Amino acid sequence: MRDSVLRQRADVPSRDADAAVGRGQLADQQLDQGLEPADFNPVDTDQRGVTRPQGSGDDIGAFEAEFGEYCWSGVLPPVNPDGTSVFKVRSTIPLKFMLIDCSAGITDLVATLSFAKVDNSVAGAVNESVSTAAATAGNQFRYDPAADQYVFNWSTKGLSAGTYQLSIELGDGVTRTVNLDLR
Repeated sequence: MRDSVLRQRADVPSRDADAAVGRGQLADQQLDQGLEPADFNPVDTDQRGVTRPQGSGDDIGAFEAEFGEYCWSGVLPPVNPDGTSVFKVRSTIPLKFMLIDCSAGITDLVATLSFAKVDNSVAGAVNESVSTAAATAGNQFRYDPAADQYVFNWSTKGLSAGTYQLSIELGDGVTRTVNLDLR
């Protein structure tokens, strides 16, 4: 068997940029699938200098995957990311986001919603439309393949007027928040 050795990257012109392993099914098949160190002379780093392994075994290829934050669009309309949205209380609000750039194409993300009232005051009049769709049960977003986005229809029935902070968890250890008002 020939030893696997990571050699110095050649500076060869190419129309394609080098790309690291991203998230997704095809990438998952490459993660932690390299030979065990006992099977060959292991390489301590990938071609970028990232320590191998990052998981239970070396990843296949020149890049060792480093998973950090998911790349996302932020909240999408009708919710304004700057906190200026005012919705009618006791309505259903469509919360939406997309995975973009390094996370584009992921359709099986487990994203969850939580919320807390942070203030009793409301700034301004109702300025956003609401959804007539049924409210989402539980706290998990669903993926909408037609729109290529994640959706949660948040029911505000039983809530009182005020400012609410919504927290969206994508499972990467980062809490994404947005404020909105209910009037």
